[in-house]
Amino acid sequence: MSANRPATDPTPCHDVRQWIGARITNGRVDLDDTTARAHLARCPKCRDAYRSQMADAARLGRTVQRVHGAGDPGGEDIARPRLGRKQRAVLLLVAVSAVIFMVSRVGKGLRSDPTLPVVWQEGDMWVAGEPVGASFGPRMGLRGDLVQTGSDGRGSLAFDTGRIEIAPRTTLLVESAVGERVRLVGGAVRLVGDGDLNTPFGIVRVAGGACDVALVGDELTVASIEGRVVHVSAQGEREVPPGAALRGAPGALELVAAND
Repeated sequence: MSANRPATDPTPCHDVRQWIGARITNGRVDLDDTTARAHLARCPKCRDAYRSQMADAARLGRTVQRVHGAGDPGGEDIARPRLGRKQRAVLLLVAVSAVIFMVSRVGKGLRSDPTLPVVWQEGDMWVAGEPVGASFGPRMGLRGDLVQTGSDGRGSLAFDTGRIEIAPRTTLLVESAVGERVRLVGGAVRLVGDGDLNTPFGIVRVAGGACDVALVGDELTVASIEGRVVHVSAQGEREVPPGAALRGAPGALELVAAND
């Protein structure tokens, strides 16, 4: 028996680590979500590994976006200008001033980073590893929280002017509640109303409409339903008209019919 788990837990840590990897890649394993979640609730080492790997996946997504968006449309990298000593000093002063300003806001009773309401609809759903459901009361998403659904879970994240409807087997990262920045780590969502959704391959932006966004492995699909839907990356903006979809890997997204 592994020394990492309590004696009353029959689930091997090795199986749970494989389940964690499958959650990141949207792969399949024999271990079901309920058993894995129960193990995470009892095993601190696996829980730490879960949070660490999910955070690494989110950081990797941001790195992929920078790598594929660092250059011009032809793929050539554009060198960043070096900052002189005076420029770095000015930037440091601006950063310190911003921190002081935010601290003063908190001191006056204003939240520097509010929460995003998480709405449970059905099945298994978690926020920061804690279950959400009819018997658990309302939950709020804070910066850095992972919002996840199980194989039968559905829910939504509410914005001021829109919402993200979350499909089963989906993982989202709340990057900032202030700017309502949410990143799709894997799975599928529907973006409704007005709002943005960050992905490893750019930003999906909806204005007065709706679109379905799916991220499976290294393939992104943005299917427009209504309104104005735009995919924004370093290569520029690509509008996706209703009934069409943008699909493919980074740097190779193609506009196709939504039902193809």
